[in-house]
Amino acid sequence: PPEEAPPFKITLNLKEDGSIKYFDDVIGSIDIIRPVLIKEIRRATSQGVPTSDINVIIRADMDARTGDVQKLMNKCKAEQLENFSLRVIERLR
Repeated sequence: PPEEAPPFKITLNLKEDGSIKYFDDVIGSIDIIRPVLIKEIRRATSQGVPTSDINVIIRADMDARTGDVQKLMNKCKAEQLENFSLRVIERLR
């Protein structure tokens, strides 16, 4: 783990079927994650946190496809998000 917490983080839970759990919402496809990312980037920048300091935490189900993790990372990178933490979880609820 990092020595200090990032100033702002976005946690995305990638499910086995490729959908994303984000707080209490389920986003049906990686292809439609952009509005969520833009909303979170705006929230961070309104708090004085530059995009370069936002940490994206991707928690992937152990049965999620590697290609889906890469696709999600690429969607984040397209919005100038570059700091990632990857975690594997046994099962999303």
